[in-house]
Amino acid sequence: MIPHSVLNDISIHAILNAVSDACIVSDPDGFITLWNDGAENLYGFTANDVLGKHYSILHQYTEEEKEFSRAIILNQQSSPFQREVRHRHRNRAGLLLLSSVTVLHDTEGAVRGFLYINRNISGERKSERDML
Repeated sequence: MIPHSVLNDISIHAILNAVSDACIVSDPDGFITLWNDGAENLYGFTANDVLGKHYSILHQYTEEEKEFSRAIILNQQSSPFQREVRHRHRNRAGLLLLSSVTVLHDTEGAVRGFLYINRNISGERKSERDML
């Protein structure tokens, strides 16, 4: 565990930028409030492109994706929630991601937002198909 005094000296943004996965935080309504360097590398959008925009700009809408989003909202206590999802890169290319979503609560238990940690698994799935 990191001592609390050390955490006070390190910004959350600096910690998230040290992670290679895409780390995205949204408010309870789904509007993006934090976008790390990993997200920029994965999606091709800069923070200026997406901050304040709805998380759905990243989706390739399928019924499965809609169910995933609904499940997060309906099961806010079952956190983190992990599933494969399809998103899109800035250039419109499809991305297959392993998405882990954690509901962020305040000290009184109210939902304050969502933390999405997304990892590109498109290459892994291609390798699996090539081996068959």
